[in-house]
Amino acid sequence: MSHETSAFGSPAAFGGDSFVWVHALPDGAVSVEEIEGTLVLRASQKLQERFENLLAKRKSGSLSADEREAYQAICELDDA
Repeated sequence: MSHETSAFGSPAAFGGDSFVWVHALPDGAVSVEEIEGTLVLRASQKLQERFENLLAKRKSGSLSADEREAYQAICELDDA
């Protein structure tokens, strides 16, 4: 059984220091789904498209400083 909710609506998202980064995400950027007791982050379509655009620019070597920062922040979601 899975239960999906906004990252901001998930009580687990606010428990402990390991989830502090959730506060910096725009509402709706990710959803949190619990599958067999494990929290799984799902990127919104908008966030996925932004990441793909930044990845393409990174591969072509045309990221600005702000875009590099945004790209790194999205990549860090995977390590959370």
